[in-house]
Amino acid sequence: MAEQIEPYVIEIERWDDFGDDEKALREVKLKDMPNNMTYKFEPLKITPNNLKIILTCIKIDSSYRVSFDENNYKSSAYAIKHFDFDKLARYKELDDNSQRDVEEGIANICRLIDKENATHLSVSSMGERDSDGKKIKNGDKSNNNKGVEIMTNYIVNNLQDLLDKLKNDELSGECIVDSMARCVQDVNNNDNVLSKFSFASKFCTYVARYKFNDENKDKFSICDSVMCSILPYYMDKYLDEEDKANYKDCIVAKYDYKNSISDRAKHPENYGYDFSKCGYGWYRDIIGKVIDGIEREINFRISRKDFDLILWYYYKGDSDLLEAANLYLVNKYNK
Repeated sequence: MAEQIEPYVIEIERWDDFGDDEKALREVKLKDMPNNMTYKFEPLKITPNNLKIILTCIKIDSSYRVSFDENNYKSSAYAIKHFDFDKLARYKELDDNSQRDVEEGIANICRLIDKENATHLSVSSMGERDSDGKKIKNGDKSNNNKGVEIMTNYIVNNLQDLLDKLKNDELSGECIVDSMARCVQDVNNNDNVLSKFSFASKFCTYVARYKFNDENKDKFSICDSVMCSILPYYMDKYLDEEDKANYKDCIVAKYDYKNSISDRAKHPENYGYDFSKCGYGWYRDIIGKVIDGIEREINFRISRKDFDLILWYYYKGDSDLLEAANLYLVNKYNK
């Protein structure tokens, strides 16, 4: 008879203190729940132990272990580590064959990041536009699905000193992430640039992470839909009172998680705070303030990389938990 083996017991720490009116705050009504049911909101604590559990899960998860392995030739990390950025800096001085090698190298990095992160760069549809920037229904479609090509051309023509820009950009005002995001407009999503903002933040984050060996290695923070959805909860938890007041519109923005992508395009006001509209430097500064707050509370300084990983892996794909986090904030501030 086969021996029954039980899995390891994993003790994930979650918050259990929700203030004076705990039941009203913790238990929320989700959109698709029967009338007699409520959802018990149990958010993840940021602790060294929880981080260790999440990092272990990622390491053994076949969906992600390749993309995070800088020694695996199929990963964007490997492509970045082995790409000669000095050639990119000398692009205009190179012969035609060498220029094509540079272009293909950058395109390969873009494709791998896009594939690993589902940022939809490769299927971006530009389309012909009128004078107001609106897509013409039966217009020229010659630029359709050329996001990687457009991004590659932008990088080799505008960012030849890419490593220098990544290292020295102060990330305030119009920074490298903002300009990269805007070089591809995604008319499939009603001109919402979040998906390209996400790609640009990941491109800059990964290049810095795998090419630098100093404090710039952890300079960038990833921006994507999971982070934008759950970050307001951690802003409320860890920001000081002055910052919470300054960012209140972001913290309590209502997000409808259950409708279609097309509805989100038509009614963006129903889908939370648009971090991409405020600029990457603003978004990055908020994460820095949250990380400062975590350190004040538990005397543990989490990196930008690990802050992204612990929240992304725990909350990805769980729309009920993300919706509950949003409803918790709405209920808390509207009591």
